[in-house]
Amino acid sequence: MLNNKQKAEKKLFEDFAKLYPIPPGQVIYRDRPDVIIKGASKVGIELTRFSIEEGHWKISEQRQKDLRDRVVSKAEQMYLGNGGVNYYHHFSFDSNRQILSIEPLASSLFELVNSLTGKLTKEIPKEYFSHIPELSFVYLGSKEYAEAKWHVTQVHETPTLLKERLDEIIQIKGGKCEKYEECDSYWLLITIDYFDRSQDQNFPREKIEGIKSEKFEKIWVFKTVMNQIMKIK
Repeated sequence: MLNNKQKAEKKLFEDFAKLYPIPPGQVIYRDRPDVIIKGASKVGIELTRFSIEEGHWKISEQRQKDLRDRVVSKAEQMYLGNGGVNYYHHFSFDSNRQILSIEPLASSLFELVNSLTGKLTKEIPKEYFSHIPELSFVYLGSKEYAEAKWHVTQVHETPTLLKERLDEIIQIKGGKCEKYEECDSYWLLITIDYFDRSQDQNFPREKIEGIKSEKFEKIWVFKTVMNQIMKIK
C-alpha cells in the first residue's frame, strides 16, 4: 500500500506521463528511486520538488508559508474559543517581514479581529492594524457560515526559474544516487507546484544550456496545472 508521499508522487508522475512518452514496462512506486519502470531495461526515476529556496532556511517561503498558516489557524482557534462565530476572513502578510514567533502574532491577530467584529467588514484600512507590521491586508466577512475558515491569501510576483538553483538541485539529488536501488539508468523529474508559492516560477524564454549530470541520463522540469515540460538533458 502506498503512503501519502508515494500517492502524491504517483499522481505527479501519471500527470507527466500523459504529456511525455515513457518506455513501456511495469511501473512500480517506491522510494529511492520513487518510480521504477521494468521493461527492456530497468529505469529508476527520482522525483523532487523545485523549491525556490532551501526549505530549512527560516526566511524561505516554504517556512514562512507554514508559519503564516499556523498563525492564522491559532488566532482562529483563540477567536472561536472566546465565543466567536464562523466567518470567512482573509489575511495577507508582508513577505519582507519575517515571522519569528507564532504565539505573539496570533494573539495580535485575534485581538484585532475580536475588536472589529460587528463593527467593520470587508477590507480593513491599514490604520487599524498598523501596529502589526507583519500584516499587509485584512478582509473580514460579515456572514456566518458553519464551515467558514480563516484564510491566508498571499499576492506575489512569480519569479523566473534560475539555472543556478536548478543545477544545485540536480547536484544534490545526484549525490544520493548511490543509495538508490540498482537500475540500468536513472532519470530525474523535477516538479513545480503551480499552487505553491515556494515553488511556483516561470520557465525562462531561452533554453537552459550547460547543465551536466553524471548520475542522471535524462532530466526534466514539469510544472503542474500549466502542464509545461522543459527537457534539461
